[in-house]
Order: sequence, then structure tokens, then C-alpha cells
Amino acid sequence: MKQLVLVVFFTITISHSFSQNAEQDSAHSSSTLRFRAIAEIGFLGVLDHKAQFSNSGTYFDYKTDGGQDVLFPFSRYSIELDFKSRNTFVFLYQPLRLESQVLLDNDLIVDELTFPASTSVNLLYNFPFYRFSYLRELLPKNEKYGLAIGVSLQIRNATISFESTDGSRFRTNRDLGLVPALKIK
Repeated sequence: MKQLVLVVFFTITISHSFSQNAEQDSAHSSSTLRFRAIAEIGFLGVLDHKAQFSNSGTYFDYKTDGGQDVLFPFSRYSIELDFKSRNTFVFLYQPLRLESQVLLDNDLIVDELTFPASTSVNLLYNFPFYRFSYLRELLPKNEKYGLAIGVSLQIRNATISFESTDGSRFRTNRDLGLVPALKIK
């Protein structure tokens, strides 16, 4: 499965946070916790999205031929926990579901199944993910500048489906995978 996806996001971020200072029994140490809940909502537009399913399959342009030439709703939610002012733990969930229905101009071949031209097809591109991250602040506490590095582990959960509107033809590709990454903030 070869894919290229370029999207543009426009979001409004809503953040709520609170801090708690907890003194421990030791006179020399204190622990500071800061919690943030963040919600981003908006829309996304696909710049380029092409895919081919199997070597003999059609190289399909989702934007031009698959109805992804409109804006789709977008949201992303995260919870961040700052610990001792230099450590941050982040859990992020981003649902991403693009659904469209098109009338095919040309035959579409997906995993050896042909959807004939002039038939209607429901398309699903469902790609939500969950990401766990840890960041360590490298610069001393400074309100103007900051630099943190860390690691992330993302769980991607992909479902890509093609279904004729009369229900006579159906193909789906599913994948669950772990994606490790370095993180810089």
C-alpha cells in the first residue's frame, strides 16, 4: 500500500490548566505538578492524497477523483502533565475520519477488485491515532525561550475502505502499528 497524504490544518485551541504545589515531608524538596487539558477544533483541507492498493491496482487520487476536495472537520485532544517544571508527559488522541461518496469517471481497481466507471462508491479513510510522549526541558526556566527534547510512541489505527453504494463490491485495508519518534519542542 503506497500512500501520499498532505493536509492543511486550521485549528482553534482551547486549553485549561491548573497547578498544584505539594510539599513533601523533607524540608529540602518540593514537587510541582501542572496539568493541562487541550482541545483543538477546526477543519482540514487535503492538498494531495494518492494511493495504490496492490501492484495491479489503480493509482487513485483521493483529492481529484475521491471527493477530498472539500473541508473536513478536525479535532485533537491532549492531556499534559508537567512534573518538577522540567519534565512533561503528554497523552494525545487525534481522530481523523474522511468519508466521501463519488461517481467514478474511470474503472477503479482495489486489491484485484474492479469498481466499474459510472458507479457510485463510498470511500472511508479512517486514521485515528494515540500518542504518548515524554519531554525534558533543556534550558533553565525562561518565559521567553524554551527547548525540550523527548520521545513519543504513536499507535496508529488505520481503516481504508471502498464500498459500492449498492453493497455488491467491497474492499478494506486495515493496519495497526507502533510508530516511535523523537520529539523536539
